[in-house]
Amino acid sequence: MNVFIICLLLLSLHHIVGGISGTSNTEMPTNIYIGVMLEDPTQKERDIVELAAQQINESKNILANITFSYHLKFFKSADTYEVLSEVCSWIEENITALVSSATCETNLAIQSIAEEYNIPHFAVPKDKCPKEKNNSFTVSIRPSFEHQNVMLFEIIKRLEWIKVCIFYDSDIAFRNVEDMLQEASNKNYYLEVVLFRLEKNKTGELDTVSSLDLANKSSIKKMIVFCNTMNSLKLLQRAANHGMANGNGNYKWIVTTQEYPKGEVAPTESYDETGDELNFFNYSDTGIMTLLRHEMLIKTEPKEFVEAWRSLHPHLHHDTNQTVITPSPLGDIQVTAAYLYDAVRFVATAMDRQVNESWDNPMKNKCLRRKKDIWETGSKIMSTVRSMKPVPGLTGLINLSKSDENNYVAMEILTIQRTSNILSSAKVGTWDPVNGLNLTARLFVFKNSFPPNKTLRIVTIEEAPFVVKEDTVDGPRHTGFCIELIKKIAEDLDFKYQIYDVPDKQYGVKEGDGTWNGLIGEVYYDRADIALAGMIINSDREEVIDFTKPYMNYGVGILMKKPQEQHNVFAFLDPLAWTVWFSILAALFVVGILVYVLDRLSPYSSYRSNDRSPDVDDFNFRNSMWFAFASCMQQGGDNTPISISGRILSAAWWMFALIIIATYTANLAAFLTVTRMENPINSLEDLAYQKKISYGTINGSSLQKYFEKRKHTGIYEIMWSYMNSDEHLPENSPWVESDKAGYNRVSEGGYAFFWDAPILDYIKQAECDLMTVGKPFNLKGYGIATAQGSPYRDKMSMAILKLQEDGELEDMRKKWFERESSCSDDPANLARNANANEIGLSKIAGAFYILMMGIVLSFVVVGIEHMTSNKYKGKKRNNFDNKYESDWRELRPRNNGIMKNSPSTQRVPVDEYETIDKF
Repeated sequence: MNVFIICLLLLSLHHIVGGISGTSNTEMPTNIYIGVMLEDPTQKERDIVELAAQQINESKNILANITFSYHLKFFKSADTYEVLSEVCSWIEENITALVSSATCETNLAIQSIAEEYNIPHFAVPKDKCPKEKNNSFTVSIRPSFEHQNVMLFEIIKRLEWIKVCIFYDSDIAFRNVEDMLQEASNKNYYLEVVLFRLEKNKTGELDTVSSLDLANKSSIKKMIVFCNTMNSLKLLQRAANHGMANGNGNYKWIVTTQEYPKGEVAPTESYDETGDELNFFNYSDTGIMTLLRHEMLIKTEPKEFVEAWRSLHPHLHHDTNQTVITPSPLGDIQVTAAYLYDAVRFVATAMDRQVNESWDNPMKNKCLRRKKDIWETGSKIMSTVRSMKPVPGLTGLINLSKSDENNYVAMEILTIQRTSNILSSAKVGTWDPVNGLNLTARLFVFKNSFPPNKTLRIVTIEEAPFVVKEDTVDGPRHTGFCIELIKKIAEDLDFKYQIYDVPDKQYGVKEGDGTWNGLIGEVYYDRADIALAGMIINSDREEVIDFTKPYMNYGVGILMKKPQEQHNVFAFLDPLAWTVWFSILAALFVVGILVYVLDRLSPYSSYRSNDRSPDVDDFNFRNSMWFAFASCMQQGGDNTPISISGRILSAAWWMFALIIIATYTANLAAFLTVTRMENPINSLEDLAYQKKISYGTINGSSLQKYFEKRKHTGIYEIMWSYMNSDEHLPENSPWVESDKAGYNRVSEGGYAFFWDAPILDYIKQAECDLMTVGKPFNLKGYGIATAQGSPYRDKMSMAILKLQEDGELEDMRKKWFERESSCSDDPANLARNANANEIGLSKIAGAFYILMMGIVLSFVVVGIEHMTSNKYKGKKRNNFDNKYESDWRELRPRNNGIMKNSPSTQRVPVDEYETIDKF
């Protein structure tokens, strides 16, 4: 019984709830009103809103049997009061949704009213706006501008830019700059930035001149533009007038403006008023820039989309078989207008789904009334919006399920260039949040320089280090300086190539029948597009082919075998010349003799001394020679002269010995630190005027032709006559068949090989028994050969010049030519030998002059000694006699009768000239 009563109550409740629910679902609206606020709209933006509403009313799939109406209001920037007044008036008219395309300040004002009255707000912002925390009723149909900033940073990182100039025109643009820099900071990427804000001058015109002048004076040539549509075009056109948008100055511009509506831009000289395309460069300029914008793929279904695109682009045409149309990169893509179309259509789609679920008409409210009625259906509409699957739109899919901003975005990267008075463009990459940056070609590279889908045929010849052929697992592979060079050029000019070896292993000379062989013949007879090797540029070759700008200087060097090291057991004699050694020996004998002579002549010498023992002679001839030798060895003799003249001669001899020994010791140290290798050939002239060493080059080479052309000029006449004489046996011919044969013959000795100086310098670093002598001659350059009139030559020349300016060619040269030598003896040793020469008599003659002056002075002093000695001795004798007599008288009384002539008496010396008798 109780169960039955409960069932009846539940059944009754079901009917009551069902009746209420059925009443709500059956309340179908007959009209839906939306309000559209446009800030500074273009005419196409106004027209596209009208077209969208018209298509919705004509559609049988969206809001069938319901009239879709809109209120359109457009206003000037920063007129927030007018916007609020208009929105309040719409609220009183039971408006169901708001669509806006405005700047941040206006969008925030509309958003605040939408939050207050539960009115769905669908925004198409024109700039990046800060996100509000309480944002339940506002969504953005247009994707976030942050995506563009992330893409820009990835491009900067890919290009490896570290210094850039950034131009911006508003606070909102500056916030985009900050976002991009913050992205770089988050990724630990160092970026040096110079900012230029574009302001209006007193006349109200945008002042771009001062900013461009400052940027032009700086060394930075990487430019990024964060400006609105009009200002971006004005800046670029002014930059073109300043020569800052041409390719010759290497200026590179990245423009982040997403659309270029032609109707907004004032005509200039560089603006095409009648065509569809926008010109960023002067007609006489060669320039290139990169443009970042939304990727627009126009689908041919449904037909409403095609109609909408044609309203935006009247010149859009497509074939019936096409399913997707890509707008011209230079067309005036109306991104904001396209998103407005999608916003209006998305609102209608969301309303249609909500009407089918449940619907209550909006409440009448007034903005100034304190008590307001809350429209619950507004919240339901927003729930429906966030639960909807992605909706196809004119700009692509619209997906608001995970965010308040449309998270479907695809960006494209365009290259716009002007060459030969032709403005062209190409799509070079895309970006999306999932896959990131995807470049299909290098940025800032002029396109259409080479025929499309053309693979260049490149012929080469193996000669290290220009071209080296290596065997790998995948087969033979070419490496070397030239291979790396063409790889960089191909990356710069965007072409593909295939390399093959020249069949006859020749560089190319003109045969007797007028034909060309080798690399030159391959290009001349159109079997190859390019000849790539260490090939010199000369007049003969220029007659039949063209060369690019030289990528390296060229000169002819002489390769010879190093002379054998000389070993000498008497090497200690090398520091002084033989004339010096003989002069020193002669001086030794002369000084020894003079010491002996002076000792005999000087009255004050030890020989004439009264104290001398009769059996001892300190300075006899033998001792005098020993004194001279010992003094020369800085050992000193057993005795030294006591006379002034002898001492003067000894002092001069000691000074002489000191100079000689110091000079010898210093030069001996230099001789012991270097290896002596005597080379009789040090120049081309030395080689020409001798017959011992044979010399030559590769038979049939351009270098052989060089000697032949100069066979009547100077030393070349002697050399050509020698190289072509009949005296040479076939096995000793001066001509060799290849460079390797030349190296091998030089290693055997007796042969000098003429070849390219850079290659010879490379070879001698590994072949330690070889060396180069003399200075290079016949200075020219290496180039890449192309057919005459080829479109490749100028482009490759420009690429080579860029590599030179960037320092990449020098880095490549060091990498391939300046390898670490495996030779223990550095070539600088030969240079140091020149500083370790023996010392001749002329360099040390001063020491002999000092010795001769000492000799002369000593003999002068001997004469003076004799003059003073005689007078002094006479005076001493008189004094002695007087004193002797006085002493004798005193002694006589003491003798006590002893006989005077007693044999026991003897003479006892009293003084130097005084003696007494002793008993």
